[in-house]
Amino acid sequence: MKKSLSVGQRRIRWAAGGVLCVLSISVLPVAVARVQPAAELSRIQKEVQELTESVADIGQLKFLNALELTDAQLEKILAVVTSLQEEHNLRLAQFDQTALKKIAADIRTARRIALSGKPVPEELNDRINKAIDAHLKNTQKRQELFNRTLADLSQKLREILTPEQIATAARIAREETEKLKQGVKGNEAQWFNAYVQSVILGYPRIVPLLQEMRAARVAERQGE
Repeated sequence: MKKSLSVGQRRIRWAAGGVLCVLSISVLPVAVARVQPAAELSRIQKEVQELTESVADIGQLKFLNALELTDAQLEKILAVVTSLQEEHNLRLAQFDQTALKKIAADIRTARRIALSGKPVPEELNDRINKAIDAHLKNTQKRQELFNRTLADLSQKLREILTPEQIATAARIAREETEKLKQGVKGNEAQWFNAYVQSVILGYPRIVPLLQEMRAARVAERQGE
């Protein structure tokens, strides 16, 4: 991992320069400090995000690799997951849009008033807050959308995977659940759905992760 030198490290490297070193150090940190913080913060945040995502990916890959997917299966799963994820996100966006459109005029009016420096009328503010609260509490509709996507994805994956792979996925879901809570019952179909929900549908980075799995396989074949 590359690290930028701190002021202290620069001082050590320049120590043999005598007076010239002291003069350089007294000026250089001031100039660097003006341009580095934003860039350094961005670099650090990017590295932290990359490492955090990598740790999460390792856990997901453990469960994906256990299925021993063929290249053809991986391609099909990637296509199915990408398509269903887009459809699911579109349904959620449409759901949110429908709710917000009902109070769109109120929201724009309140914002215009606030920008002018005036207080938003209490009645207007309450009307917006009540509408948004009601929308956020409508968990039934969100759950229906999620269940629909889960059912579609589980069915499509059953058409791609072998019976042995489906059984493996179900076993993984059962074992991992039992680690958290003993005595949870379910049949193979239910456990398979639990695997699909946790490992694939519930993982935000599943599409890029599957893409990286495919790329790694291509790179490995080319290196042989």
